[in-house]
Amino acid sequence: MGAIEDAKKAMQDMQAAAAQGGKWGGQAMAASQAEVNAISNVSIDANDPVLEPIEGVDLDRYVELCVGMAQFGTDTAAHTKYAEEQGVTAGRWPSISEAWFARMQADARLMTEFNNRYGRATGIK
Repeated sequence: MGAIEDAKKAMQDMQAAAAQGGKWGGQAMAASQAEVNAISNVSIDANDPVLEPIEGVDLDRYVELCVGMAQFGTDTAAHTKYAEEQGVTAGRWPSISEAWFARMQADARLMTEFNNRYGRATGIK
């Protein structure tokens, strides 16, 4: 084989390797998507303690409040004020929000459920 043939062969080998890598990447992506779909389709029984209200704020109300607070970005003082305007006991929003967040961090099902409900409420999902 001459230099040109060697270069052509090397190019074909690289193309074949790139194609194979693409297949592996596609398989990995499909597996990841399947995992996301499986988690997203998990439902929580209505009687599961993870859904118990925190200081009278159930998950639906928490989502509703979070959607309303989105307009304030990361301004936590505005979040607290908004929560109080919406009927949450004065000064209680920070602890309620922290408790819901901690519960979601501890239970991926709850985090997924929150995300799904938030998405539906905002038209994202």
